[in-house]
Amino acid sequence: DMYVGKYFPKFFNSDFNTARGKVIGGIWETGLAPNLARFYDAFYPAFDDPSVVGFLSKKATRYKLADPHAENGKDGGVGNDKSTPEQIRQNGENGILRSIIKGVIDENTIYGNSGMHQAAAAYAAVILDNMPETSNTIDWVLYEGGQIIGNVMGVVGRDGHGTEAAPSYAATWVSTYSGVVDALSGYKGYAAANLYDNPKFLKLIKANLPLTLARYGTAPIGDSGAIGAKTFELSIGTLITAFQNSGDIELAQYIYFLNGNSSKNLKGTIYTDSSKLGAQIQEIIDKYGEYPFDESNQMTQFGFAALRGGVYHKDLVSAKTVNTQRDFWLHYGRTQNHGHPAALNLGMDAYGISVLPDLGYPETADGSNRNTNWDRSTIMHNTVTVDAHHQNKVAGGSPYHFDDAGRVKVTDARVPGVYGNVTEFRRTIVMVDASDEISYGVDFFRVTGGNDHIYSLHAMSQNIAETENLKLMKQAMGTYAGPLIPFGPGEIATGFDGFTNVRRAASPGNEFAVDFEIMDWRHILTTSRNIHLRMTQLNDFDLTEVALASGDMPKRADNPKSLEYVLARRKGTNLDSLFTTVIEPYDGERYVEKEEQVSIERSGGAKPVTTDVAKAVKVTFKNGRVDYVVYTTNNKVQYQVDGLFEFKGFVGVYTIENGVPVYSYLNDGTLLGDLSTTARYTGTVMDFSKDLTQDSQIMVKLDGDYDIDQLVGRYIYI
Repeated sequence: DMYVGKYFPKFFNSDFNTARGKVIGGIWETGLAPNLARFYDAFYPAFDDPSVVGFLSKKATRYKLADPHAENGKDGGVGNDKSTPEQIRQNGENGILRSIIKGVIDENTIYGNSGMHQAAAAYAAVILDNMPETSNTIDWVLYEGGQIIGNVMGVVGRDGHGTEAAPSYAATWVSTYSGVVDALSGYKGYAAANLYDNPKFLKLIKANLPLTLARYGTAPIGDSGAIGAKTFELSIGTLITAFQNSGDIELAQYIYFLNGNSSKNLKGTIYTDSSKLGAQIQEIIDKYGEYPFDESNQMTQFGFAALRGGVYHKDLVSAKTVNTQRDFWLHYGRTQNHGHPAALNLGMDAYGISVLPDLGYPETADGSNRNTNWDRSTIMHNTVTVDAHHQNKVAGGSPYHFDDAGRVKVTDARVPGVYGNVTEFRRTIVMVDASDEISYGVDFFRVTGGNDHIYSLHAMSQNIAETENLKLMKQAMGTYAGPLIPFGPGEIATGFDGFTNVRRAASPGNEFAVDFEIMDWRHILTTSRNIHLRMTQLNDFDLTEVALASGDMPKRADNPKSLEYVLARRKGTNLDSLFTTVIEPYDGERYVEKEEQVSIERSGGAKPVTTDVAKAVKVTFKNGRVDYVVYTTNNKVQYQVDGLFEFKGFVGVYTIENGVPVYSYLNDGTLLGDLSTTARYTGTVMDFSKDLTQDSQIMVKLDGDYDIDQLVGRYIYI
């Protein structure tokens, strides 16, 4: 009786700013509507009870309730005194079920992210169970305006993600599309295909599994999650239903993990037989092992790469938890659709906790200045801001290199279009094991174009332990935007007014270091640690300024009030900057003695062009070990590094102990010291799998000889 669409947009609701909805805004209505339909279905048998009929009939008489929705069904406007079970059901079907269908298909008053309104209409149609209304509505959901089948086939990509940049909103695709499938799965009145047999639908279900960080949660990219939060953007119930319909191995492994690394006491829905569920899960674990959380992975469609290492297990002798999980992760994907303008944002975990966290969902979702200019701002993230503007929203970038060789791991990606005047926006991360417990990384961030570059880095820290080569002067008042500009945040377009406690070092030269004290903010560690993160920047150019500042965090989900930032700024004309940063996590005492840049000079090969850059970093350990990490943009040019060895490639790591070379790693190259090899295999794509299958293939004809063992686990770049 009351579901008549009296929506009052003057009260904030999520409605795409369209002032459309029914009880609440059109987006949020997609959650309310199917619940109302299910509630009606749950009470359906009770309407035969004479006491229920008598109660509702008296209310109808007392409040003069006719049937405000009669036009939605038969009997066009005839009054309804609810004096029979049939009249009560007619009132519910007109007032709830048909009203939902009308709101989705005809009025557009129930409309949300992909899958939301389709699920609402599907539930209403199945519960209505009246032909041809039901079949027409399901046709609309699957094939016509709702396009569920079309979206699964044409929009959901090879990583399982649709058009959302944020994992939490990707999870809504999973829940709502699963809702559509589940609404139809037990309905005998419509012969719908079982989408659990569709490989792309299974990819959608598993879309967020590879985004798990150090077993504590899903990467909080864009409008998703919170700072370092122990939140998984998926539902174990949804995974169980999908597993029971598919038998998928990865689903079984992840269900086992979410269930506390156990196959016991697992339950499906009330509509499924769960008596064998635990045994089926355990059989897969015994045969295939647990989910591979510690393996590096890349999602080339979504735009996410994670270089991973370490382990997590219980020590059999001491019964203590061994947690050496660590990673560097890079987001080079979509920044539209609940994304933030922060292409090539960098995150990191060490010792099992977040040390370079993403910031997650904004404080508000109201389009306010804070939301637009601060919580979503470019400078608030671990990337580069050009000319004091936020990045353009983009559909994503492309990976160029990705490799996990055990001791050394590499990811490299480029995102075009983030700024109109920037021709190169590319980031390469080289992760190197320092020991079995920890790894360090070298960050090569190339930005070409613009007159003002700010490299921003924040850690899970509220205290800077020490700095090197920075003569800091504390700004007496104001914000990073200036001493006379008060705290906003976001009241000015740059977002610079979100930084307080500003300490500036003017003209600091080309090298400096900052040491962050790291907090275990989410209380993940089981033992006390003194974790630090040290960043050492080794540039070929002088910086205009380095500032330290406290950035205000979104006030939600128990986030820290603020985090400490380093803002390394370079000003000039048509700049070409290769920010080179060694990122070194450690516990208690540093294992590194010194980090420095060394000479890298052309010694042969092709002649460099003006856009080529080359860099070599030397990392000396306290135990005497020396690592050289080399990066060049032209693998046809041969260089001599530190007067010591020859290099011709993209990335190399060369390790010396006691004056003797003991390890060499070469990526996309032909020469490193005494090591010579093939840089890459090239060829022609001859054919590929064109049908939906779980085991797709690409058939290629390679140019020349090749070593098949070198191809296992490698990516093909087409």
